[in-house]
Amino acid sequence: MKERDYGIDLLRIFAAFLVVLIHLSAENWGSYAYNSTEWFVCHFFDSIGRSAVPLFVMISGMFLLNPNKELTWGMLWHKYCKRIAIIFVVWSAFYAGVFYVLWPILQGHPAGWGTAWQMTWKGHYHLWYCKMLLGLYLLMPFLKKITAEKALMEYFLILCAVFTVIIPVLPFQVVKGFMSDTFFYFTLGFTGYFVLGYYLKTVMLSGKTRGLIYLAGIIGLLFTIFGSVAKAYAVGLPYGYYDPQLPNVVSMTIAIFVFFQYHAGKVANRYSKVVSALSGCTLGIYLIHPMVMVVLQKVGIGVGMCPLYISIPLVTVLTFIISLCLAWCMKKLPFIKNLV
Repeated sequence: MKERDYGIDLLRIFAAFLVVLIHLSAENWGSYAYNSTEWFVCHFFDSIGRSAVPLFVMISGMFLLNPNKELTWGMLWHKYCKRIAIIFVVWSAFYAGVFYVLWPILQGHPAGWGTAWQMTWKGHYHLWYCKMLLGLYLLMPFLKKITAEKALMEYFLILCAVFTVIIPVLPFQVVKGFMSDTFFYFTLGFTGYFVLGYYLKTVMLSGKTRGLIYLAGIIGLLFTIFGSVAKAYAVGLPYGYYDPQLPNVVSMTIAIFVFFQYHAGKVANRYSKVVSALSGCTLGIYLIHPMVMVVLQKVGIGVGMCPLYISIPLVTVLTFIISLCLAWCMKKLPFIKNLV
């Protein structure tokens, strides 16, 4: 666990790329008819990227929930909670200031100071991740007790699978009502992914087990794509089985995580310095890429500039590269480097 895992660094870069892919493919997702080619192309790329945030959570849990890793109250509040809270407020203020104050003034309109203030605390659409991560940080002292014992960790993951993944998709209302009747919320949300990241790092999976995981991941991806299409035709509206707690997304996420864990190390180790440097910029990429998307649109570079099957991957790559360069530059600047 002490030795740096460049395969996981590569996974972090991949997850950051998927985040950009999701936001670009979902940009006009709901504006197309459910039976149109344009909607299917957007949906196809959106489906591919659905594991992005769960992968980030698993990576965080893999490192932070190591019971041998020291965690004092001072570290919890200052190193983790305070830092992510400051990042949220600063970046929220940045987006709110640009969109509701600066741009209206440049266009000759009154500045929306009241809206900017409200949006600073609400956060730009992608900054929900910071608030979710803060919640996981607050649970770390408890979760580290769970990860300290393998049997307890496996019991917790079983509860997550049953109450977070399986029961919500069952067609029986009586069974679904069991959760609310028992007020069972302990394993809901992203805590399962958080613990699962550490669990998968500490167990050795056989080749047969990994093969089954990959098969489940492929089935999950196919269901995300074509199951959503079938549902869309059934309800007559665009629809996507995108929720991170759905079995199809869970299986996709686990398959990607295991694949990088077992197969990406050799490739990543060859370019360890580059992979390490790029991995260190992923938070900055996450934070700045929506602004890059907007600026590119202002100069005519967006998903509508050519057929979607070309523009979505093309603009995703361009947005990712520009965001990466900006994040790398920001990490060189005093004070700002602590915010990316």
